[in-house]
Amino acid sequence: MIVLSLDIATKTGVAIKYDTGEIKSMVWNLGRGKKRKGYSHIPMLRLWKRINRLSQTHQISIVVFEDPFSQGAARWLMDSLQCCLMIWCELAGVSWHRVAPTVWKKQLFALGGMKKEEYHRRAKQLFPKIDLRTDDQAAALLILTYAERVGWVKWN
Repeated sequence: MIVLSLDIATKTGVAIKYDTGEIKSMVWNLGRGKKRKGYSHIPMLRLWKRINRLSQTHQISIVVFEDPFSQGAARWLMDSLQCCLMIWCELAGVSWHRVAPTVWKKQLFALGGMKKEEYHRRAKQLFPKIDLRTDDQAAALLILTYAERVGWVKWN
């Protein structure tokens, strides 16, 4: 059993927690490439492929992800990636939850408007063994922490 936590964007922060307690963190590049302009289906296909590949070797029990506020083309991309993720979860029979960034930040740190540098620093404190290179990774780890604290994730 694993829990998959995502900070969804073209550079998606990923945190994976195993039932053994082991945690891995990485970034998935879902971008459409420099040559493609405008709206593109490429990020959704890349997300689907990454999750499928992960699910072939690991039993994904729950997926938690951030539902960020954005506008215009960014909103279209975020909605499309979230829709892709929710459809994958429904087809695979995997439970999913999404949370607004202001909610998890306020719950974990009593701060709604925390800057990226601050939550990167906090994630390093909570997960000192993980090589955190980006704020995307930090956010995915903190979203995972939030999911455990509110009871979305229950370990046996």
